[in-house]
Amino acid sequence: GTLTLNGANTNRPLCAFENGSSLAFQLSASGGDQLAVTAAQAGDLVFSSNVMHFIDTTGGTLPTGNIPLITSDAAGAFSGLVTDGNGTITSGLAIGSGLESYSSKSLKLVGNNIVLSLVNPPPAAPALLTATPGVGQIALAWSVSPAAASYNIKRSIISGGPYQIVGSGI
Repeated sequence: GTLTLNGANTNRPLCAFENGSSLAFQLSASGGDQLAVTAAQAGDLVFSSNVMHFIDTTGGTLPTGNIPLITSDAAGAFSGLVTDGNGTITSGLAIGSGLESYSSKSLKLVGNNIVLSLVNPPPAAPALLTATPGVGQIALAWSVSPAAASYNIKRSIISGGPYQIVGSGI
């Protein structure tokens, strides 16, 4: 769900996370937990070497891309964060446990939001590939990788390519 903090009529930070404290977010295929700051002001959320832990209800198949975690309707609402030139948070807030199956993950400041940026690992290569020669053709068979949606079949007359696609969406 979404926890909303309203910053209207405040003259102090809405939330200052204790140094080293942890936050936990549950994520699903359709999104997950969020913290929203409305009527935000500069410095409304203060971070101090905090860690985000995640509960991935999909078992490692969250969508690739940016998943909003903490949203704000004003610039500068977050303090205590350091980012690099790409918006990746390098200090103040880090990823803890729960996303070990993802090959690439980071927390980023995108506009007025803190997002989890994910890249799903590629599916495993097909197992037990067999090629059976026939007249003018070769029959291929393999054990399907559970994470693969489809396969492209390529061929080359030279080892290492270039390759030509001879079948797609298989």
